[in-house]
Amino acid sequence: MLETIKKSNGEETIESIRKQCELDTVTSTASVESTTKESEEPQESLIDKRLESEKQTAFEPFSLVAHRINYILPFTYSDRVNKRAYADTKYGDELRKEEAEFQISFKVPMNYDDLLFDGDGLFFGMTLKSFWQVYTGDASRPFRETNYRPELFYFTPTSWQPLGGSTWLGFGIEHESNGQRQELSRSWNRVYTNLTFAKDNFVAS
Repeated sequence: MLETIKKSNGEETIESIRKQCELDTVTSTASVESTTKESEEPQESLIDKRLESEKQTAFEPFSLVAHRINYILPFTYSDRVNKRAYADTKYGDELRKEEAEFQISFKVPMNYDDLLFDGDGLFFGMTLKSFWQVYTGDASRPFRETNYRPELFYFTPTSWQPLGGSTWLGFGIEHESNGQRQELSRSWNRVYTNLTFAKDNFVAS
């Protein structure tokens, strides 16, 4: 109030100065409350940023969205290559312990608008993992095995915000097969659920 009196031009009454002080107090309190609410709101996490980026590009022509890890290992070594499983093939005896390995994984959204909740989505995912006998020149460098892993999954944010972070819940079904004939065939089916927590640059799933 003293500061307000000093700034007055001498013509203002005590009552008008008091009302001005009350107005300044209300304005200051509202500003503090607004700042406090903003600081209490969860900060945008890495998953929030990724989901937002995916929404902007997923439906663009010729656009592929990464799903699982995509990688290529030009050289790997394994002393557990099961040569007996390939004994009836023309290159069974020539398989080497050295080979290349790579994985390609992408997903495609099945919905454009929300389905059940804000920000949820249904996706189709596909992952291919290959073991390539690139160093077996005498056998024309065959692909020893390629695993195919299609899946359908649902992903949605939840209202649970522990430690000021964000959470998502996922459900999915997937199939994996090596695409070989009966003698070498290997496949399985799996139903899974997943809980993801994210805060700032930390993500746990």
